Amino acid sequence: MVELPIGECAFSGPRFILRKPGVVAVWIAAQVLINVAGSVAMIAVMGGPLQQMMRASADRANPQAALAAMAALAPAYMVSLAISLVIYSVIYAAMNRAILRPGEGRFAYLRLGGDEFRQGVLMITFGFLGLLVYIAAVIVGAIVVAIIGVIAGVMNAPFVSVIMMVVLFAGIFALYAFLG
Repeated sequence: MVELPIGECAFSGPRFILRKPGVVAVWIAAQVLINVAGSVAMIAVMGGPLQQMMRASADRANPQAALAAMAALAPAYMVSLAISLVIYSVIYAAMNRAILRPGEGRFAYLRLGGDEFRQGVLMITFGFLGLLVYIAAVIVGAIVVAIIGVIAGVMNAPFVSVIMMVVLFAGIFALYAFLG
């Protein structure tokens, strides 16, 4: 197992940028091209349904129309999500490879293989874990705020509930920062 000191890790990115700015430029150009191409493709493929959804969303009296328009867009969003997962898995794995295995630098460290697959699985896992933590934090927070709201109502101190909501929001933010 490789041991990496914290200081070494913290400054490895800036050192890499100074050492190999061309590789970083390739990564930036690739991401810009992919984002522009993806946006153009998204508008070309989903332009009409997106406009329908915007019109349906504006009509507050008929939420079923907005849901129907969103359902029509769901397959395209799933394809877009899968493509994004592959793209970001390749980019993140390339960044890790550039630092951890600098000798494998051909094609700007960009590959599509086992490392990228594992990076994608890791991203999906973190996404689900983040969702679970969010749901748990909201449930626990809602229970705590409800209890404190009842106590504040009995004590005739409504500002306590507002303060608790702010503290809860800050706590959830701190939890996500810690997990990040």
